[in-house]
Amino acid sequence: MNNKSSLDFKNYLQADSYSKGWGKEYWLFNNENLCCKVLRLEKNKQCSLHFHLEKEEIFFVIEGQMALTWIDTQTGAEHLRELSKGDSVFISRGMPHSFCGMSDEPCLFLEASTHHEEHDSYRVRPGDSQKL
Repeated sequence: MNNKSSLDFKNYLQADSYSKGWGKEYWLFNNENLCCKVLRLEKNKQCSLHFHLEKEEIFFVIEGQMALTWIDTQTGAEHLRELSKGDSVFISRGMPHSFCGMSDEPCLFLEASTHHEEHDSYRVRPGDSQKL
């Protein structure tokens, strides 16, 4: 994890990276308050349906398309929204969510959030990382 005082978004491929069953995470920044990553999501690959109790996130699609699924915690209704280049979405604490690649080329999106801790991910349904 990179704790530098500045972001180098243009050179994200040089950042610390972590392979996932659905693609790859490039960690640009993570300190006690903030986290910033670029995520590469492969076509028809999906992350687990999960939520965070401490973390809030904003996703901004840089290129490609993805399907975002989330559950309204008040009604229990499951929703689906397609996101394309330039679209963004806010994920609040406690909101179960998942994303799946839709475009032929990988979907790249920026995740800007509060501090990330692995112990703050609670899985509701498995994704492609759990199938490895």
